[in-house]
Order: sequence, then structure tokens, then C-alpha cells
Amino acid sequence: MSVNIIVGDIFEQDVDCIVNPAHPSLLAGSGLCGQIFKMAGKKDLESYCLTYLQNNNKKQLNIGEAVITPAFQLPFKNIIHSAVPKYFQHGIERLSESYFQPLRLAEENIIESIAFPALGIGINQIPATDSAKAFRSAIEFFGDSYDLEIRLVVRDPQTFEVFQEQFS
Repeated sequence: MSVNIIVGDIFEQDVDCIVNPAHPSLLAGSGLCGQIFKMAGKKDLESYCLTYLQNNNKKQLNIGEAVITPAFQLPFKNIIHSAVPKYFQHGIERLSESYFQPLRLAEENIIESIAFPALGIGINQIPATDSAKAFRSAIEFFGDSYDLEIRLVVRDPQTFEVFQEQFS
């Protein structure tokens, strides 16, 4: 397993799969989630997600739960949608689960490379330090028994520094 933290655009990563910081409803949200749906083809991706919920007798995902879908028009094999908590509604453990479940699904689906955004730091208002701690916790819990290339893609140098500190 390798972990790389980089400043860049998640849509420009050469990986098998990206992680969507999803709303539990699995509908197109705003922010990065909205961009992912738009670029993948909103109608097809929403239809797939709603069918998944119906087939599993769910109204929405639980916080920390994740589901894998095709990437449709995006240049990846898959998208893993991870239901991310809002700040002050759930503890860091739930955010760690939002990072961990995509790793578990990547292993189950034999994905070789995955790109994460910094989960929760945008619209969900989670401080970057808490997101970085949750990311590190999930990586440590996942272990290194599966050969997976993991990229944490952030948009700015300040967030990069916060995440990098957790791995130095």
C-alpha cells in the first residue's frame, strides 16, 4: 500500500476510482459531489444510485457507509460514494468510517488505485485537522495487506500541510 498526499484536481488523477463525499440520499449535492454527478452524467448516476437504494430497501445511506457505482462519463472505472458527516453532528470516528469504507470496497472490488478528496472540509465544515486525523486513522486500521495506491488530493497548499503533518 502506498499513500500520497498531493495538491491537484481529483478529476485529473490517473486512478481506477475516485471517492465522492456523498450526501446520504445519494443524490447530486453541491460542491465536489455536485461536480462528480454533473461530469459523470447526472441522470445516469442518480438513476443508478436510486436503484441501489430501492433494491436494498433503504431511504439513504448511514453516515460512514459507502457504495460503489460505475463512473459513467468520468475517466475512471468506478466512483465510491461515502456518506460524510456534518461537523458537530458526529464524532471523528464517523469521519474515519467515511474514509475506511471506500478502502474496504476498493479491496473487495480489486481496485488498484483510488483518489480521495479531503472528506468533510468543504460544505460539511469539518476542520482540516480533524479530517486529516480521520484519514490517518482509517489508513492505519486498513493496514497494508492489500496492495492499493491511495491518493489524497487537496486543492491548496495549506490543506496539504495539515494532511502531510499526520504522516510525518
